[in-house]
Amino acid sequence: MEWIIEENCSDYQTAANCIPIFQPCIEALLCEAGLNSLYYFVIADSNDVNYRETLEKYASIVGTETNVTQDGAYFAAGKTLCGIDETGRIHQAIVIKSGVWIRAAIEYAWEQGLLPKDMQDSLKPSCLDRSIIIHEIGHAVDNDCQFVISGTVNTRTQYNLKYEYDEYIEQTALSLWGEYYAESFACKRVPPETDSMARCKTNLLSCLDSFSPGTDFYVILERVYRILYFSMFWLATRHQQFMTGENLDCNSIWQDPIASEYRPLLSKLERAIDNLELDYPKWESYERLNELTNLIKDFLTFEQRRQLRIKLLGR
Repeated sequence: MEWIIEENCSDYQTAANCIPIFQPCIEALLCEAGLNSLYYFVIADSNDVNYRETLEKYASIVGTETNVTQDGAYFAAGKTLCGIDETGRIHQAIVIKSGVWIRAAIEYAWEQGLLPKDMQDSLKPSCLDRSIIIHEIGHAVDNDCQFVISGTVNTRTQYNLKYEYDEYIEQTALSLWGEYYAESFACKRVPPETDSMARCKTNLLSCLDSFSPGTDFYVILERVYRILYFSMFWLATRHQQFMTGENLDCNSIWQDPIASEYRPLLSKLERAIDNLELDYPKWESYERLNELTNLIKDFLTFEQRRQLRIKLLGR
């Protein structure tokens, strides 16, 4: 695997200084996961425009499409790009913003007691940035598994829904499963902090309450994806806290009136994810996704009716 710091990175020297500290940790994780398809680990400038250009550059190199969303809690600080090379093999790149890389290295150095004593005593960094990087490694591991299951990987971001609706729904299900798997991968290696459940709950509630309401089908499609996206993080953190016996703040979300309205669907979503997790990555085919794809369709129907009711009745 090639380690790259982009030349336009404004934090180039600081990012380079962090490589001897944090690189061994990353390489140990890759070895543990048996991940051989990751060709590039790229540290990019944190500026959104420069970051987007770097993503597009490496998307072209690995042969995939990409897009970047910067919208409140839904933003890209790291991205895993995956394609098929000319020999038919999967190859991948992880692109991380330099600020995330530097803070993650400081987090790791503090945890390992590597900082000067005055910094070691005064700092208590969070694990959020390290989790972001390990989340992206989780995506790369999941992509490897998907390649074994199907013999290919999805490289598309655009669909003609008039003709490709079912394919879009299946790929959406795979994408959502990938978010759950990647966040679970991170949670198991960097245990969630005590406020993680509250943060996940806040993001999900905010999305349920205010993200892009409207009756246009494409608006509803985006709204449902965002809700399900944040649900994956909520579920991964919820499950990790159940496993560790913490069970912090896991059920208080249902006290919110809007969340309680979505509770039947979100409960079905949790069951669908649980069922997928039972034998992953030993799925024989993508028929294993049927429960989740049907749930996505039910979610879209529910949301269409809900938005129409709000438009007509104001509630």
